[in-house]
Amino acid sequence: MGKKVFYGIIGVLIVGMVGFIVFKNTSPPAEEPVLGTQHADQGTKHVPDGTKFNYNSNPPSSGDHYQSPERRGFYDQEIPDGNLVHNLEHGYVWIAYQPDLPANQIQKLKGLFSKPYSNPDFIPSKAIVTKRSNNPTPISIVSWTWTMNLENYDEKKLMQFYLQHVSKSPEAAAL
Repeated sequence: MGKKVFYGIIGVLIVGMVGFIVFKNTSPPAEEPVLGTQHADQGTKHVPDGTKFNYNSNPPSSGDHYQSPERRGFYDQEIPDGNLVHNLEHGYVWIAYQPDLPANQIQKLKGLFSKPYSNPDFIPSKAIVTKRSNNPTPISIVSWTWTMNLENYDEKKLMQFYLQHVSKSPEAAAL
């Protein structure tokens, strides 16, 4: 084997290694797994206020609901599930907290999901936070057909769930 062939093989190997390193460092990061538990879609039927429901998730994530959704933002009182399911139909993400959630965690939820926002890089336009006695855990976050229950405030998971699920619903263009 001559020197030219030997140097040619070395050159090809070096170019190949440099190309591999550049490609590896510039390839997009792997997608994060979708957070939450998905539930069967129970439909979008509007029913009269006061109608009782049998939902397939707690908190409910789809199904029959009242005709009036709520405005986005933070509420320190309970709102009927039937109104909030209407918000989910419009692409909202609903964050529900148990009444005995520590005050500092309630304030963190309020700051993350309502004005003035505590994180300038995260400004959720379709979020509603409410107190909810029937939560299975201290904090639940819900979107259309998806739920995730948390034992305590976890900003990273709350933001990730919101970003993965906001406006993924039957009437996402509605306000």
